[in-house]
Amino acid sequence: MVIIAAIRPLSALEATLFQVIALGAGLGGGLFGSYRFGQKSAANRLYARSALRSVLVLYNGIARLYQSIEILKAGKSDERLDLLQLQIEDQMEVANAAINDWRDVITDGFEDVDDMLEQLEPGGRS
Repeated sequence: MVIIAAIRPLSALEATLFQVIALGAGLGGGLFGSYRFGQKSAANRLYARSALRSVLVLYNGIARLYQSIEILKAGKSDERLDLLQLQIEDQMEVANAAINDWRDVITDGFEDVDDMLEQLEPGGRS
């Protein structure tokens, strides 16, 4: 069609046929691409869940360290321990940001994560 169109003008029937073929190829490519993207998206969600679990393990470790410092302080005022706690709180904020980033990728199943984070936050512990 392209070669013929370069040599002479296409008739109305030829131009219509060319547009229908181009439309079909475009729709077919789009459907195939969305199908392939859907498969990759499902695989990416599995990787995202695995990465989220890793971030949660790190967050738990940081929270346990914070709690250990609370025990060490035990009513005493030690500015070195206070400084450590401030640094740990900064790291917990970074972990919270990472968890919220994963929340954008994994849209379901965050109820238990939210409950766990509430219990581990420095201000949320009893």
